[in-house]
Amino acid sequence: MKTLRKFILAFLLANVIGNFSFRRLSFLQYDMAAGWFTLENGIKYLVSLACYIAVAVWVYQILEGLEKWREKNKSR
Repeated sequence: MKTLRKFILAFLLANVIGNFSFRRLSFLQYDMAAGWFTLENGIKYLVSLACYIAVAVWVYQILEGLEKWREKNKSR
């Protein structure tokens, strides 16, 4: 359960960090819904999604590192 909470927190922090790019992502979704799907829009959507996932994983790794550091310092 502890891991699930950290993972959710990582995604929430990634959303805050990447807020500007996700606004662009929502505009791309509107373009696709309107039938304006082009290869360029598809690539932009995939890149934005990949960046979102990468930031979430990065934040998760930072949280893992902080937890390990805290446990290491507790034992001293």
